[in-house]
Amino acid sequence: MATRNTRPFVHLRVLSSYSLGLGLSTPGDVCRHARRVGFDAVALTDVSGTFGFAEFHRAAREVGVKPIYGALLLIDWSNPPSGDDPVQTLILLALDRTGLRNVCAAATLSATRREARQGVYLEDIEGMGDGVVAIAGLDLARADIDIRHLLHPLREVFGDRVFVESRDGLPDGEASVQEAFVADARGAGVPPVLVQDVRFVGPARPQLAELVVTCDDASFEHQVFGAARVGDARPGHGMRTAAEMSDAFDGLPEAHANAALIAALVQPDLFDAAERSVEPSGSIPLFDGAGAERGVLRARLDAALRAREAGPVAPPAGLRQVVAAELARIERLGTGDRFLQYEEIVRRLRAAGVNIGPATGLTLQSRCAWLLGITVFDPYALDAHFDPEFEGRVEETRILDLQIAPEQRPRVLATLNHVYDDASIGYVPSVEHITAARALRIGARRVDVPAAELEEALRIATRHPGTSLRELSEDNRSLGRLYRQSPVFRDLVAHAASIEGLPFGFSRTKRTIAVASRSLRAMFGYTVNPETGDHFIQSTRDSFPLGGIRRIDIDALHVLAWVGRDEDWDAGEMEPYALVSYGDLDGIHLLEGRPGALAPGFGISCFADLVQFVALLRHRGGGLGLSARMQAFRGEAPAVPAAPLVGEILAPTNGWVLFRDQARDVMARLTGLSAPDASALLGRFREHTPGNLATLRREFLALTVEVSVPLDDATAWFGRFLRLAERAQDRQRILAECLLIHRALVFKHADRIRFFANLLDHTAGGEKRRRYRELLEAEGKWLGCDVNLSGRRHRVEVGKIRPPLWDVNGVTREVADTIIRMRGRGRYTSVDEFSCAAAEAGISFEVVDALVRVGAFDSVANGGQEGAEQPRQPSVPREPSEQMGMLFGTIQTSGTPHSYPTSDRSPIRKDGNSRAGFRVVTSMMEFYPHPSATPVELAGRIRNLHDYKTSSGKTVGFFELFDSSGSVRVFVPWERVVHKGEPVNDGSHAIVLGKVRMRDGRKVCDAMEIVVAEGGNGHGETPPDEPSKGDS
Repeated sequence: MATRNTRPFVHLRVLSSYSLGLGLSTPGDVCRHARRVGFDAVALTDVSGTFGFAEFHRAAREVGVKPIYGALLLIDWSNPPSGDDPVQTLILLALDRTGLRNVCAAATLSATRREARQGVYLEDIEGMGDGVVAIAGLDLARADIDIRHLLHPLREVFGDRVFVESRDGLPDGEASVQEAFVADARGAGVPPVLVQDVRFVGPARPQLAELVVTCDDASFEHQVFGAARVGDARPGHGMRTAAEMSDAFDGLPEAHANAALIAALVQPDLFDAAERSVEPSGSIPLFDGAGAERGVLRARLDAALRAREAGPVAPPAGLRQVVAAELARIERLGTGDRFLQYEEIVRRLRAAGVNIGPATGLTLQSRCAWLLGITVFDPYALDAHFDPEFEGRVEETRILDLQIAPEQRPRVLATLNHVYDDASIGYVPSVEHITAARALRIGARRVDVPAAELEEALRIATRHPGTSLRELSEDNRSLGRLYRQSPVFRDLVAHAASIEGLPFGFSRTKRTIAVASRSLRAMFGYTVNPETGDHFIQSTRDSFPLGGIRRIDIDALHVLAWVGRDEDWDAGEMEPYALVSYGDLDGIHLLEGRPGALAPGFGISCFADLVQFVALLRHRGGGLGLSARMQAFRGEAPAVPAAPLVGEILAPTNGWVLFRDQARDVMARLTGLSAPDASALLGRFREHTPGNLATLRREFLALTVEVSVPLDDATAWFGRFLRLAERAQDRQRILAECLLIHRALVFKHADRIRFFANLLDHTAGGEKRRRYRELLEAEGKWLGCDVNLSGRRHRVEVGKIRPPLWDVNGVTREVADTIIRMRGRGRYTSVDEFSCAAAEAGISFEVVDALVRVGAFDSVANGGQEGAEQPRQPSVPREPSEQMGMLFGTIQTSGTPHSYPTSDRSPIRKDGNSRAGFRVVTSMMEFYPHPSATPVELAGRIRNLHDYKTSSGKTVGFFELFDSSGSVRVFVPWERVVHKGEPVNDGSHAIVLGKVRMRDGRKVCDAMEIVVAEGGNGHGETPPDEPSKGDS
């Protein structure tokens, strides 16, 4: 509380936990603490980043403090930078919306330069001074530097809005240096401002600060920025109160007053503009608010109803009545435009050949969404008690979930760019946090704990991802025993728990996209992927949706690449569950491995059993392993408080609360609230703001008294709701996962060999591939690789699987594609013939030797036969999109045989440096000396796939084909890439046949034919259905 002796002051240098390895508190904690200790405003100035801006905005609005948005830059003193240079910092604070844009631009510049290990100099920020206050910080350990080297250029950029840092409580030596610096600054017309280097808020935590400073873990450093540390994290960096800062006024009156003056110049919350901005409309025009979208939505739903009623399958009973009731709620909430926009996106994705998974569009899950095609299954058919939570999920409806196959990501991104052609789109990186296991490893550097105890703790923490060390210590028996018996182990857990959950890096996965009607650069900085050139917003996934900014989450699952198209997602067949009864679960999504071994004992004999099993599998917390959870679930039902009121709700799950809708219904019964109000009250159990728990308990108990719930039962349920807020599952998402498992079971039960062929084509893990091959070999269902017979995929031949050549150790997919192209119209009749052709094609002797060792020439040795099978040209089915030719030729994928246009009997003809009439360019730098119209063949990797419209209105695509020597721009007809679904992916290896052309004064290649190699999703990402790299 402010008193008469407290002088106005504002902290203008505050680092949050997004200053990786430097700050220790979240932006929300900064705002809440600043309010508690007497401040009406506070700044956020993370190092070269704007990652905390959205969270800072929300927390400031919640507690009622004025947020000041800024960034801290490290300025290099000399060019090139030297290790002897002083540490020179520059804080930039935004005064208005123009200033916010400039602060974001400076953060982008600093982040990209630091990551590229390049210097950042004062001349680089010229033109970024409007609406910005600059505060220069100097290295007090270097009294020999000339402050004018810094201040004069700053004055030219920022005018009279330049200040120099001044601190109180310094040692005598540093205080005298600072006094001299401030005197020189005044002489240059630059006044001082009092700052405290704030790194955390709350009580002093010297152990935590020391741990962060001394851990020196490479993964804990600035993975994105690569910036040097700015000082240290001593306990003195905790935020001082307003009263404590008032003590500095007597010694530094001008600097103290300037801090409050700067804060007064800042306009009210600059992010309010984002809250007021309209949402992006995509290809659908913005409605004028007069209800135009209602007529469009009603017309589309009516058309979908008529189509469903006229179809061969009888529609569900009461279809129109349910749709009418849902539509009335949608119109009352004003969310109809979201249904229309998401319907357009999903419709276009299907037209582009994208496999839509059952988790798509679940934030709008309803029968209306199902009829419009936004979701792929009827929720009422799988959940008899389903009730769409429109009222409680209005904010969530601004999030669109897209579940796709990984290789279809480029088509999805291209489609979204076309839908939101006039909007601002940015990729959002994933934040990697310190997991319990990683925190234990870091803590072990400070605590000498026995190796056996550490290994046991790591094993438990790794097996329970998402469960905190505090929960494990309380609920896991093994970890609890160690915690009680060993004082050293308790010290380790205390150290580890203090840093658990802190962010330590950002991964550039294209899993989240932000879409805004106004420029995102006006509110956030960016980082740039140096390999692909993709821009990523300096923000986090949880920052969105924000005002008019929507969020699109892309969940890429390998299983969607081979389980078939998205029609008929039902759960009616019972026969496939026979696979579970005898444990044939290899390759089944989520069931293979350890959960699969437990599944038969659990008794999965139908879809309902599968739903309960997956819910238990996803049920985190409590410290119990899956086996223990399953045994407890199948055992005696636990005692249920207030059973007469809520017993029937929990009867289907044996007294357990597995799903959020169950928790909502129990809350409604205990409090007498409606379902939407009960959902809202449950949401408050997930809030951790100070004082929330006490207020929530009073309100909950008061409501239960009105329903005559006994106090003991109400108290017991209050404790349960605290746990259920984090552990209860979304039933619709569990159903979506179960539909994927059901589809895999149906596929395997119907055609086991083709199931494994498709599975092997899309399995990334080497261990899994080896296990599947051993299983098929034991069953006699595996054929060997063959240079004349193997294709680009695993093929089924007379009930057996023949692997592709890239299945051989030492043979890459690119080499396998080359061998297939070498075959052309002919076949090899001897190893020597193949070796000669391979040498001409640049294939090494080691590859030929590897093929010989695995018997890939057996059919050659047998006179072109293998067993009773007659030699034939491999034939791999083409996708419809692959059968469509490009404007200049065709795009060939690695699933389609390729032959060169040559009349020679030999598959490859080389005349000098020509191949089938094309000049083979061995490196990109050799491309440019060739004259226009020269036919060339290029090989490299694809990046920066884009499109543009020509003056005639035609859309043309282009990308950069690069290797270690350089890059060449390649032009392709865009309609073949997007509308026909041709898989030209960023990061893929490709061979391009085309002609040299001149465009805009530079030589480019007009593609006539493209061969795209398979393998990986081209983004260096961990497959979403594999363990996360962050959960170590």
